[in-house]
Amino acid sequence: MLILHGSNGVDGRGAFYAKALQEAGIATLEITMFLPGGRPPEGVPATMPHAAAALKWLAAQPGVDVQRLGVMGFSWGGMMSVLMSSELIQERRLGKDVPKPAVFAPFYPTCSNLLRSMRPEGKQQMSVTPMLIHVGTRDDYEEGERSCDSLIATWPEVARKQVTVRYVEGATHGFDLQTPKQFYDKFTHAGQGGMVSVGPSPKDAAEAREAVVSFFVKHLKP
Repeated sequence: MLILHGSNGVDGRGAFYAKALQEAGIATLEITMFLPGGRPPEGVPATMPHAAAALKWLAAQPGVDVQRLGVMGFSWGGMMSVLMSSELIQERRLGKDVPKPAVFAPFYPTCSNLLRSMRPEGKQQMSVTPMLIHVGTRDDYEEGERSCDSLIATWPEVARKQVTVRYVEGATHGFDLQTPKQFYDKFTHAGQGGMVSVGPSPKDAAEAREAVVSFFVKHLKP
């Protein structure tokens, strides 16, 4: 399982899920794509090579089945997880020699921003791959409580059928973080910018971890 951190770097969320995944028999690898405060101004495409290299490294490890690789990520990493499910992006951004993941689990991947930024050809080439999305209904990056539905509606029907969205009632962006936060981000509120509030919810985090472990076990275990 490849774990992709959020826009503030590695912060403990990956370890929170990795421990439970490892206990379920799933090997994990969380990579550092950039340090806190070092979010690339070029956007998500700048970190796709990191994910490509990590998938190739995982596939080369003894005991790792190249047919059973998965990807999960938070916010920035969640956007990457969604985009990496596009066959077009797999070819152009990851490379033909990179193994294709068999399952994806994006956490609060800013569906509203993806809806505006994904090119139509990318949406139409979403792979038929199981995907579980977690997003809070009070996420400041989203325009409406069920904005991920609007994004998924632009995908081919065969791809849509493979996607499950868990809307976490009353949860904010980053609900599985340890401490509350408030920060400004230019990508909120339809790209006009604004404040983002993060309210940790241990109960929702525990339920999300249980759900994602069950999801991966179902689709990755022999």
